[in-house]
Amino acid sequence: MTESSTKPKSLGKQASQDAQDAFTLSFDPPHTSGESQAIPLSVTELSLALKRHIESSYGSVYLQGEISGCKYHSSGHIYFSLKDDTSVIDAICWRGTPLTFTLVDGMHVVGKGRVTTYGARSKYQIILESLKHAGQGALLQRLEALRIKLTEEGLFSLHRKKPMPRFPRCIGLITSPTGAVIQDMAIRFETRFPCRFLLYPVAVQGASAVSEVLEALAYFHGLSPQPDLLILARGGGSIEDLWPFHDEAMVRAIAGSTIPLISAIGHETDTTLADYAADVRAPTPTAAAEMALPLCSDLLDLLEGYANLLSRSLLQLGQIETLRFHALESRFSMLKNSVETHQQHLDELTERLEQKFKTLWVQAEHRLVLMSAPLSRALLQEISTTMQRLETFIQRMTQAFMVHVAHHENRLNHLQHLLNHLSYPQTLARGFSLVLGPSRQVITHCAKALDEKTLTLQFQDGEIKGVIPF
Repeated sequence: MTESSTKPKSLGKQASQDAQDAFTLSFDPPHTSGESQAIPLSVTELSLALKRHIESSYGSVYLQGEISGCKYHSSGHIYFSLKDDTSVIDAICWRGTPLTFTLVDGMHVVGKGRVTTYGARSKYQIILESLKHAGQGALLQRLEALRIKLTEEGLFSLHRKKPMPRFPRCIGLITSPTGAVIQDMAIRFETRFPCRFLLYPVAVQGASAVSEVLEALAYFHGLSPQPDLLILARGGGSIEDLWPFHDEAMVRAIAGSTIPLISAIGHETDTTLADYAADVRAPTPTAAAEMALPLCSDLLDLLEGYANLLSRSLLQLGQIETLRFHALESRFSMLKNSVETHQQHLDELTERLEQKFKTLWVQAEHRLVLMSAPLSRALLQEISTTMQRLETFIQRMTQAFMVHVAHHENRLNHLQHLLNHLSYPQTLARGFSLVLGPSRQVITHCAKALDEKTLTLQFQDGEIKGVIPF
């Protein structure tokens, strides 16, 4: 495509005027002598005439603009709008139109097509036969730059995501109080786990949407106690309708929320920066309601399953314990028989031991009687001799101990006398004195005395403090 072919086709001023004149003349009804005899056109006739005139006047044109409100219909046709700074025109790509890329809102394209009208809606539109990229639109460029910036700051990091509460007791809803969104969510909540809901009504598009959502987030964070979960929701729309949810202040507030938050913005194909910042993204508002609370029927089924499992487990445990009891009972019976057998054997051994002991005792008594007569005389003689030797030894030990004590007492007296003679007070009495430092330490060297400056001289009868003058 050449540069000249990418520019929108336009008619010259004179050509446009000629076409307008021809158009006007072709619709002048035939007149007769009276105004009442004018033949009126039907709406369909006028619509078809306009359609033929526009299609014949413009034919095939090249058009450049930004895609908005793109919708893929189930029939395979694609409906959207092309816009620039001041104007917008509806556009259609019929099924089978060769496209090499997917159309999304904000994409800047150049297309070739024919201008036509749609009489059922009284609007003009363009049927596009081919489309090519013309670069991303200004909105998408700004959006991508902001997304990259916030991603680098870590606002969309997974480790920042907070877990969802399993059974929230209170949920804060931030959405429009009117429309299908709140109604659809209310229907979903009716069949789910009972919960308390707080609705903070906000505008979900337009100039006030950002400030109202920020006020709602601040309100819920200021409550005591706070809700267990927040849901930010709105229905689908064009990129312009969803643009407040790309706002940097709102995205930062959502990422900084201390309350777990589910983002349910638009339809499943709509993705906003608020979705990235939220802890969980729901494809639709109704899906958010399903994520927030479990179905009562599912909980009942779960509890019933747990009850059945517990019942089976208790029955199985009872059977196992019964088998163990019977096994222990059988082993106890065997043990009882073994104990009785050993007890009988023990009684026999005890009886035999008593008999043996009695026999040995009688024999020992008999032997003792036989040995007692000669043994008594020799033993008494030995005891007498030993006692005499013991008395002699005690006397000798007493004398030696007394001598030893007297020797050490004399030595102790001598040392006591010597200690008194060489004691500290006796030294001071002989004319000596003691030099002490400021901390009462003893000064024995001249250099140390010069370092201390302040000295104390201790004599026998007192102390004198002085300062060294140099």
